[in-house]
Amino acid sequence: MRRLFSRLLGDRYALPAPQEDPAPLQGRLSLLSLLMTLGFLVALGWLWYLQGMRGAHYRILSEHNRSRLVSIAPPRGILYDRHGVPLVQNVPSFTIAVTPEYLDPQGETLARLARLLHQPVEELRGRLDRAMHRRPHEAVKIGERASWEEVARVEAQRLDLPGVQVEVEVTRHYPAGPMAAHLLGYIGRLTPDQARQPGFSLLPRDSLVGQYGMEKSYDPLLRGTPGAKVLEVNALGQEIRALGLWEPLSGDDLILTVDLKLQQAAEEALGSAAGAIVAMDVRSGEILALVSHPSFDPNLFTRGGSSQAWTRLFRDPDYPLSNRALQNQYPPGSVFKIILSVAGLETGVITPDHQVTCRGAIPFGNREFRCWRKGGHGAVDLRRAIVESCDVYFYLLGQKLGVDRIADYAQRFGLGRLTGIPLASEKPGLIPTSLWKQTVKRQPWYAGETLSIAVGQGYVLTT
Repeated sequence: MRRLFSRLLGDRYALPAPQEDPAPLQGRLSLLSLLMTLGFLVALGWLWYLQGMRGAHYRILSEHNRSRLVSIAPPRGILYDRHGVPLVQNVPSFTIAVTPEYLDPQGETLARLARLLHQPVEELRGRLDRAMHRRPHEAVKIGERASWEEVARVEAQRLDLPGVQVEVEVTRHYPAGPMAAHLLGYIGRLTPDQARQPGFSLLPRDSLVGQYGMEKSYDPLLRGTPGAKVLEVNALGQEIRALGLWEPLSGDDLILTVDLKLQQAAEEALGSAAGAIVAMDVRSGEILALVSHPSFDPNLFTRGGSSQAWTRLFRDPDYPLSNRALQNQYPPGSVFKIILSVAGLETGVITPDHQVTCRGAIPFGNREFRCWRKGGHGAVDLRRAIVESCDVYFYLLGQKLGVDRIADYAQRFGLGRLTGIPLASEKPGLIPTSLWKQTVKRQPWYAGETLSIAVGQGYVLTT
């Protein structure tokens, strides 16, 4: 048969001669089978690793690719005056937020957004950098209290802004602006230091919390409990539908002892002058009005003002952020004479009828201590000394009492220590004693210094 095919087809198409030894071919087939088996086992092992050992991890990543958890800020409790008049408001506003995971690496989206908001792109990038401590897939708010025009521009180009969304929030508003700002205070973004404290650890990283005044002192009551919603999103991070919702719980309202009309009258009385006014009910100690000028607008902190505006406020040489009623310390002056009067009567150093002759000054050492009335008051008893604020009378009374007895009675009246008013950074004032001067100044107490503190001057300081 082989010869027949050779004759018919010729040598060119002749069939190859059969191989005598098939062992080399069998070896190659065995090696190929081994390699295929090993490849299958490796693929099977890798599949088991991904599904079995790392399945939960990749399932979470997959869910994050289609869903996003968004925190919902609760309405903050309202501050009212003693008659039920609201001093602050909660108003709805638009916030523009960015989820960095969806931004393009080239930064074109951020640059386009900066142009739409008329803000420097460096400002937006700085806000993102400061929020690097956020949780994965957590949006960063970069435009609080956005205007209708800004929202319209962003929504019109929504498809070209992956990772950018517009949210509706309830924000704090102070309708009177600078009025009572040092009393009410302001709220601001949760700082990294605060986020590490136990009282703030469960709050969303972009929460607004009390940073000053009553807003800070009563923040745990006012802030409420945040809610959350789960949103299904597309590949651009844009919302498709809501998958779940947990409603926030509003904060508690707070009624202050302040009388709004009296506060307004005190603000107008002080006008543009730098200083402070405090009105109290002497029967209860309730604060009816507290004014400090110059003031500031707390809305600047709530609406996320620019860093330049904050810097100007902090560097203002008039210190508008300082509460002059509680943080500045001054010589009390003639008001201090009332304490000397009580000390003199209770110790028996003087009686109400005790008289001295005021000729306008008394000599002491190598100087004269003058009365405010150059010609003097003549013969004065305690009542007249208080009514006309005779300095000579209290110079002499201070000499009889001595510095330590004066300090004892001043401290009984609460001077030289904190009042306990629920406002931060209160200063205690200073009531000097002979031991205080020896300890702090490394000097003995001189008798002439007692005459100065007897009329509320010298080392005596109060708020």
